[in-house]
Amino acid sequence: MTNIRILTYNILAEVFVKKQYYPNTSSNLLNYQNRREHTLRVIENSSIDFIMLQEAQDQDRLQFEKYLSSKYECSTLAAKSEIITARSAGTMSLVSKTWTGKYDILPVSFDNGKKCQVINCETPDGKRFSIVNIHLDFNVKEKQFAMLEELVFRRFLGPFIIVGDMNATRKEMEKMFEKHATLKFINAINGDPDTYFSEDGKGTRQCDHIWIEEGYFQVKSINISNKITDLEECLKQFGSDHAPVEVVINIV
Repeated sequence: MTNIRILTYNILAEVFVKKQYYPNTSSNLLNYQNRREHTLRVIENSSIDFIMLQEAQDQDRLQFEKYLSSKYECSTLAAKSEIITARSAGTMSLVSKTWTGKYDILPVSFDNGKKCQVINCETPDGKRFSIVNIHLDFNVKEKQFAMLEELVFRRFLGPFIIVGDMNATRKEMEKMFEKHATLKFINAINGDPDTYFSEDGKGTRQCDHIWIEEGYFQVKSINISNKITDLEECLKQFGSDHAPVEVVINIV
């Protein structure tokens, strides 16, 4: 039985690092190169098959290709604009070169131009599954989520693993699945762990999720750092205001 290791990680795009968002946070902690050193360390020290990134930029792709090319294949950036600029941010996927199964990565566009990525995979023993790497916008998250039924669930074979920054709590996600998805999904993460850390602590909550289609997968383990309690510590460890979430699953 093939174990599948997946990491979802909002790496905090440089284009979103502005003083009005982080007025009391050290500029050293927010420095792009310092933060990306932490990002690279997290990835280099992992043994992950599929790394699903949100808030990635093209400058990040260049860093990954420079420092991680021996371990990972890096996808192109899936952003709103078809023409990638220095300000473009979106989803990006890294696939381990030790993955011996098949895969392809396809961008899927919502009506406002925002894109997610669908990674269609096949294990070495011929079992198929699809990972959906998505970052929902806070103000229109339910509208975007509702589009998954038409744009993803009806177009691709699945079974599906939905990962990413949903800008939603577990309860909000449960309501959106119930209202907008005909397929049944299970939360791979127990409880409501904080994965996003705001500067003042008032916005700290769970934003990052892993949901698996019911009846197809078994969760072997889940790893979320329980040592992070504030934004400063999160930036020191992960170079972001989000903590990465890792899951090991197999197909039943």
